[in-house]
Amino acid sequence: MWLPATRTSGSAFQVKDTWSQVRVSAGSVLLDVYDGPSGVLLNTELVATGQSDVGAISASENYVLLAGGPTRALATYRRSGLTWVSATPPVVNNVSRIALLEVASASCAGCGPDLPYAVIERTTSPQLQVVRIDSFPSVATLVNSGVQGWSYVIRGGLQLVAASVNGDVRLVMGSTSSSYADFNGPPRAGFPSPPAPLDVDVLCEAVYPHLALIEDALVVTWQERCAPQTRWRIATRVIR
Repeated sequence: MWLPATRTSGSAFQVKDTWSQVRVSAGSVLLDVYDGPSGVLLNTELVATGQSDVGAISASENYVLLAGGPTRALATYRRSGLTWVSATPPVVNNVSRIALLEVASASCAGCGPDLPYAVIERTTSPQLQVVRIDSFPSVATLVNSGVQGWSYVIRGGLQLVAASVNGDVRLVMGSTSSSYADFNGPPRAGFPSPPAPLDVDVLCEAVYPHLALIEDALVVTWQERCAPQTRWRIATRVIR
């Protein structure tokens, strides 16, 4: 799993200075750091050993979250200086997919440590949850069943999750100081509120959404198919 670039230099769209990836090899969890322009491996950090049958993994700059073993239970590791140490996450089993991001603190964005949040898909109900994994752990349920694809992005202290639920694409938002709710309109006046659900046609099947933040726009894409057609089309909404 590739991590976002740790730093950049120069103008927009320039090659990133450093890229990193987290991987599992022979039961060891490793973090590789590469020089962006040359692609040369700079160093490899050992995060953990003795991990068996890892089925999902995600990482940020300071945390690694994985699920493995017979119950696909969460395991958390955090950076402590030059080493990694085990941390105790909330008890969540049957994990099939993880997306871990660090969210700016809502109380003081930019003046304190970012908070690690992960969206977790499970093979059992509840199916989609948001988990905070530091020393103040919490679990919030987004969807109990019917998920077919989802995506997760952050902007500062705002978290956005798009998920296909029973064939409709829905967008929810939340922050470090509030619960998650249906997206209730843009932050600026003059733009129409996005519909709920986002589907072009609510009678069609809409699955596998993807979120991207491009400057001040939130771009949501997904696949949509109307019976009895067999071909999928790509649908997009831009929310400002």
